[in-house]
Amino acid sequence: MSLKRNSIRYGVAAAALAILVISGITYLTGLPIVQNNGSVQGPTSLLVIQLTDPPQVPTGTTSLNMTYSSLSLLVGEPTGVDSQMTTKSITLTPTGGTATLDLLKLQNVSQTIASASLPDGSSVYTATFTVTKLSIDVGGTISAVSLATGTTFTVTLANVPVLHGTNVALLRLDPVVVTTSTGYSLIPSSVGVLRQSEGQGEDQIGFHHKLTGEDWKDIDNARGSTSANLLSLTVSGATTTVVVQVTNTGSGPMNLNAIGLRGSFTVSGLCGGAATTTTSTQSGDSDNHGHDQCGPWDHPMEVVFVPVVPSTTTTTSTSTTTSNTCTALTMQLLNGRFWYDHDNGLTLAPGQCVNLTFSGTITFGDSSITLVPSTQSGQTYQVNIIASNGGNLQLDCTLPLGTGSCKVDQRSD
Repeated sequence: MSLKRNSIRYGVAAAALAILVISGITYLTGLPIVQNNGSVQGPTSLLVIQLTDPPQVPTGTTSLNMTYSSLSLLVGEPTGVDSQMTTKSITLTPTGGTATLDLLKLQNVSQTIASASLPDGSSVYTATFTVTKLSIDVGGTISAVSLATGTTFTVTLANVPVLHGTNVALLRLDPVVVTTSTGYSLIPSSVGVLRQSEGQGEDQIGFHHKLTGEDWKDIDNARGSTSANLLSLTVSGATTTVVVQVTNTGSGPMNLNAIGLRGSFTVSGLCGGAATTTTSTQSGDSDNHGHDQCGPWDHPMEVVFVPVVPSTTTTTSTSTTTSNTCTALTMQLLNGRFWYDHDNGLTLAPGQCVNLTFSGTITFGDSSITLVPSTQSGQTYQVNIIASNGGNLQLDCTLPLGTGSCKVDQRSD
């Protein structure tokens, strides 16, 4: 499968999903979750946290359980000086130490899982689950599931208004469970929005709320939007240099997960070292999937890169970038493995632009196969941008590169 087809199939950036109303069942064990530690001085607002989760899972799945030990909120609290906030982390802990959710049962409904009293005028930036266990039941067989991001699952709030009265943080987890060579893996994708409470017992732990048209409108408005360009594609011997520019043109933060490149490559080290030329729709395969390297490819040839996240990058930035200067970062080759074998993507704030560079030898899989792209004039390449919250983008680029050489082909939801 191509990276593009994987992104559609696995729904990394999907924002609108099929849903089913579930009611009358308690999905959370280990309740209730206590409010934030310590007392709050002065006027307070109540933050109600609701979760909705339409996961994409293998056929035959009957349950997808996530156990977590805490839910941490990154909050900006007013200092008393106009427009100034103090950032604090507030931890909500389930009674008994852990809580378990069947994510498969939170479809088209939201469930209240926690609440916290915060100083009036506060803002909420992120909510992070510390996950201790994941398991899936497929066809009656229960298996462990690894979390691609390690032990935490962070939801970034798309809108950050100040809190007054009773407010609801609607967290829509959109995880995808895929089968890898080492078993099941859950790839997080999510979006969060804040709204005023509609009352009707929303602040009660375990309360179920059928998603309304306004809920869906808020979620749709939080979807990502991306622009991109292939700035450079050069070859020197076996060394390939690729520079891709990506800008978050949406109104909320997004995660840039992967960049795919398809086109014409010279392939060496294949079938006894004989060099051959192939395109993204011709034959070949690595042995990562148990196929003969000399046999037919079961997906178009696509070189996949992931951005290297610098240690200073944080998901808390929500302000719009006013400078037209793009940040220079690097990306690394996935070496024939699909992007979902890697964990965190690169978080881009609204308006943020990055130039991502790869320079090195493109190898495929665990074999000695080396790929070198053709740089002849007139050669075309497809660039696939894979991002969270509907930010996928596909470009068709024709060499030589310059103004107007890349055009948007289509956008995947």
